[in-house]
Amino acid sequence: MVRRHVVRGRFARCTGRRAGGGYRIDAGKGAHAVTIDAADVLTGQRHHPQFTRLQRMRRRRNDFMYGTAPEPTQADLDRARLDVTLLLDLAGKAVEAIE
Repeated sequence: MVRRHVVRGRFARCTGRRAGGGYRIDAGKGAHAVTIDAADVLTGQRHHPQFTRLQRMRRRRNDFMYGTAPEPTQADLDRARLDVTLLLDLAGKAVEAIE
């Protein structure tokens, strides 16, 4: 439960940081894709492979949820977990650097 609050707090600070940089992300259609693309650009595309895989995961999730794709494999889930863990760590460090 504590981790959820930490993540929410970091997310709120990141949202403010994006807004300060001229980026506004809302919850409308396409917001997840735009958020991932903005994060890739804001990090100088230093982690582009991870963001590219994250976009693919997002599309695959949509396809799976709407019944047009099979369930992800265990290998897919393991790779996703590694990528997301890396990106969350990088985001946490970036937020701490601006606090």
